[in-house]
Amino acid sequence: MRCTKAKIKLTLNDKLIIVNALVQWSKKTGSRFQSRMNRELAKKMINKNVIDTFDGQELTMMAIALEQAAGSSPNPQYKQMYKQMARKLILEKKEFHRIAFQELSKRYLYN
Repeated sequence: MRCTKAKIKLTLNDKLIIVNALVQWSKKTGSRFQSRMNRELAKKMINKNVIDTFDGQELTMMAIALEQAAGSSPNPQYKQMYKQMARKLILEKKEFHRIAFQELSKRYLYN
């Protein structure tokens, strides 16, 4: 499900950090399917300027990858940065679902 009004603006640095976390998480996971999903999401992330084509599951995958990177990082500054970006993505995911639910309810429930 895609929402037309929910867009997250990311800087190039933010995108590189998220892509790096996704690639590192795909290397560490034991599941080939999950590894492939993370790599495909990283490729998709490189090709897009704004996150308007990602759904809630992909935003969650990005947040989980950032949390994993925060857990394995020895540097406290990086750890804080990864956690802060993960929180930002989770908040944006909640906003995405709120807006999407409003669009769906307006379209199907309240005619």
